Amino acid sequence: MKTKYKKKPKPIETVHDRRAVDVLAAIQRDIAVIEVDDPLEAGARNAVVVNLRDDPLRKLKEMQSINHAQFEAGRIWQRYWEASEIGSTRSIQLQERVQTSGPSGEDLSERQIHASARLREAMRELGKEGEALVRDILGARMTMKQAAIRRGLEGDYGAKYIGQRFRECLETLAVVFHLASRPRA
Repeated sequence: MKTKYKKKPKPIETVHDRRAVDVLAAIQRDIAVIEVDDPLEAGARNAVVVNLRDDPLRKLKEMQSINHAQFEAGRIWQRYWEASEIGSTRSIQLQERVQTSGPSGEDLSERQIHASARLREAMRELGKEGEALVRDILGARMTMKQAAIRRGLEGDYGAKYIGQRFRECLETLAVVFHLASRPRA
């Protein structure tokens, strides 16, 4: 008795692969999925996609290079930085020249004065170079590589050094804004 073998069907050739895997892989380093509070339902959370390209602070958090306190300290600094703006001039600069009036004669708001005072406090703790680094990365939204090049450091070593220095600055900000305690010596 002969057994008949059935011929295996030929696999269907894929003519076009329409999956966007290559595109997702290319942009995956610039996006992240985070959870936020649902504005329509109390206590509920929604998953949203955020762009990391212009947010170096969030990118560091998503890469788990900084902790939550450092992230929040950076966000607080950014809020104070934005609140202290008057057009393209910062109220810190204006307060040094004229104590209560802005460029067009209007009074500085209490919010701007408070933000400027908190930024000056942070500047004292960070020092001149630390404050400039924080201003470049959080204020101007430079990458670590751009900040390194601005300081004459090139290559991976320069970016790694600036990254380490920036994390130290974020830790200092966390202490200044009472999100962390000063490490014991």
